[in-house]
Amino acid sequence: GEIARMPIDKDKILLGKDRFLCVGGIGMLVAPTGVGKSTAVLDMAARWSLRKPSFGIEPQFALKILIVQAENDDGDMTEMTRDVYAQFTPKEQAQVDQRVHCTHITKWTAANFIVVLGELLKEFKPYLVIIDPLNAYTGCDPSDADSVTTFLRTWLNPLLEKHDCAALIVHHTPKTRSWDTSKWKPIDWV
Repeated sequence: GEIARMPIDKDKILLGKDRFLCVGGIGMLVAPTGVGKSTAVLDMAARWSLRKPSFGIEPQFALKILIVQAENDDGDMTEMTRDVYAQFTPKEQAQVDQRVHCTHITKWTAANFIVVLGELLKEFKPYLVIIDPLNAYTGCDPSDADSVTTFLRTWLNPLLEKHDCAALIVHHTPKTRSWDTSKWKPIDWV
C-alpha cells in the first residue's frame, strides 16, 4: 500500500508521457545488422535534443545526449549525420551541436569501459547516454547472462543513477549464418 501511495517523481521522466525511460533506467534498441540502428540513434538524439519526438517517443524537455559508439568510422558518421541534419534549419543544427556529443571508443571494455564512461558522464553531464553497440563494451560473450547482468545491473545502473541520466543501448540480434530459423521463437532472435 505504501508504494501505491507514493507520488511519481515526474522530474525523473526523460522520454515518453507514460514513463518510457526515466533517470537511472536502461532502454534497448534491438535489431539485426544493417537495418539502420545507428542512423536511427542519430535521428533520435538530434530530435530529442530539440524536444521533438522521434519514432513517436517524445522527450520531456530538450535533452543533452552523449553517444558512445564503436562501429562507425568517420565516413559512416558523416554520411549518417548529413542525412539527419538535412531535416533541420541551421538554427536547429546549431542547437543539436550544443546538446549532442558523439565519441568513438574501441579501446576499453567491461569495467574499464565503465570507468571511462563515468569520466565522460562527469564531463558532459548528459541526460541520456546512447551506447552503440552493447557487445563492443561488455567484454563478454553476449550469451553469458551472468556477465551481461553484472555489466548492466552492477556497473552501469549505479553509474547512471550517480550521474542522474539514463541509457539507450543498441544491441544486434545474432547473425543467422544460414541457420534454419523457421522454428525460432521471438526470444531466439535476441
